[in-house]
Amino acid sequence: DEYYHFHVDRENTAHYEYSGLLYLSDYGVDFQGGLFAFEGGGEIEPRRGRLSMFGSGPENEHQVQPVVGGTRFTLSFWFACDADYRFADFLDGKAHARFREPAGDSDL
Repeated sequence: DEYYHFHVDRENTAHYEYSGLLYLSDYGVDFQGGLFAFEGGGEIEPRRGRLSMFGSGPENEHQVQPVVGGTRFTLSFWFACDADYRFADFLDGKAHARFREPAGDSDL
């Protein structure tokens, strides 16, 4: 993937509503380069444990600048709020639905 070009996550996968990054390594210690930047300004310096979340639409066009040394570890994730995109079977098959049940109605 050419992450270092500016892009919009929702253009890669249409149902993405939100994007998130959890940094697992430190800028300037574990790696050089690799800053996260929004189009038009604003950079995020990766720091272990830092969580960044943003809307996946065109209002948040972004890039990750090339890593020029070391290793940059990041957990990237995306999610949608539309029930049509939930997993049909995840672990016990009830993992997502059970959080929508009113209190006291769960059989778990």
